[in-house]
Amino acid sequence: MINKFNINILFTIALTISLLAIGSCKKEEPEPCPCTDPSNPECVNFDPCYGAELPSAKFKMTDGFLHNGEYISWEDDIFRGFQIDLSSDLSAKKFQHTWYIGSEVFYTQNPPSRRYESVSRPATITVSHVIRYEPDTLCFSDDDGYDSVAQSFYLIKRWDELGTYGSFRGVIDNETDSFELGLYMCDMTSGELVNEFVDDWTKQFMMTVNFHNLGDTVSEATPFLNQFDEYGSSFRVNANGVFAGNTEGEIEVLNDGTLYMHYRVRDNQYNKMPDTLWHTFRGIKLP
Repeated sequence: MINKFNINILFTIALTISLLAIGSCKKEEPEPCPCTDPSNPECVNFDPCYGAELPSAKFKMTDGFLHNGEYISWEDDIFRGFQIDLSSDLSAKKFQHTWYIGSEVFYTQNPPSRRYESVSRPATITVSHVIRYEPDTLCFSDDDGYDSVAQSFYLIKRWDELGTYGSFRGVIDNETDSFELGLYMCDMTSGELVNEFVDDWTKQFMMTVNFHNLGDTVSEATPFLNQFDEYGSSFRVNANGVFAGNTEGEIEVLNDGTLYMHYRVRDNQYNKMPDTLWHTFRGIKLP
């Protein structure tokens, strides 16, 4: 006969073994990963100065034009000066701006646009920009709440001073056979090639020769047929530029001096372009 004491001992042992078995089947939950984002105030390594930079008075310089209600612009420091804009990314709510342009002084975030048509060319225009703000001494012990910079841009006298005007030899879409392409300015009345800059678009227009290797030449003497408007409408460039109109895309001079054009025509039924696909031209400027 088994006494009650032995039964209780056996029951306790069985229950303990069962609980241990159940516990051994549970998966251990991993500990949460520690927060390591220095920009998050809830993390142990939070750094209030993480990513902080001293404000800079540097500014953008762009030239551009209005085409069919759309303003098209590009950043550079060599301009024909059709409409030059100087702009800062720093809000006027937190920063006090002062611009010095010749004898003029402006206190807005961005000074007004201007054409510089009365400036004798060639000319180098220097602009000084000063900003004042509440200093951040927590992150920068020597921050005095002040920065200034002087930047200059150049106004051309001749069209060939721009890297995107002249004669170029290159290839389309990485083909092996090269050809010569010309981007020129012409007199609106005579159709003759001109190089002297005139700030009056009623007297000059842009003309291409052998655009996309289509075979036309200056000697064919039909400038209005060769006029770049046939392919690029209101095409305007500096050292960088854009296509607009029936042709869309971009044109620029790369750091190695290569002329790069990326373009396509929206509708090729009005010219000799073979398709409406995207194409690239890369070439070097000829002397």
